[in-house]
Amino acid sequence: MLVRFFSHLHHVFRWHRPLQVTGFLIVIAAITCIFIAANKSPPGPFPISASKHGVLGVILFSALVFQICIGIFIFHTFDITRADRPRLRLVITTWMHRLWGYTILICGLVQIHLGMTLYGMWPTGREAVWHLYDAWVAILVAVFVLGSAFKWWRAWKAKATSTREVEEEA
Repeated sequence: MLVRFFSHLHHVFRWHRPLQVTGFLIVIAAITCIFIAANKSPPGPFPISASKHGVLGVILFSALVFQICIGIFIFHTFDITRADRPRLRLVITTWMHRLWGYTILICGLVQIHLGMTLYGMWPTGREAVWHLYDAWVAILVAVFVLGSAFKWWRAWKAKATSTREVEEEA
């Protein structure tokens, strides 16, 4: 979301890649810990890979690897400072990278919900974890919606200002 809302400030692109790489390394460490714990624990009623949570986890990990590959492709293929850059391919890959990232974000939130449901934290009204998770999702949605509205308003205001300046010059 850093690049989504602050793309007009070009220095945020320096933070995007290190944050994503750090997140990817955390995911790899978490998956490693999960597989170690799953192999050392006694067998349950069904293997971890047979649940929706396990299947979605594998799909999400694959999607995350694909997302990083798209980002690397964009970074190493297109030089945004060149005047003769292939504009259409850059726009298509950038939109694909953006939409794929949103899809991973939404699936990740669903994955957390599936994991909490599957592993015994079913909401009975006394679990604060569910309320904290719901609050976190509400904050994310509010930031996204309000940030998108503010970004649209800022672009609209800039367009109106530039149109007014052109009319005054004429």
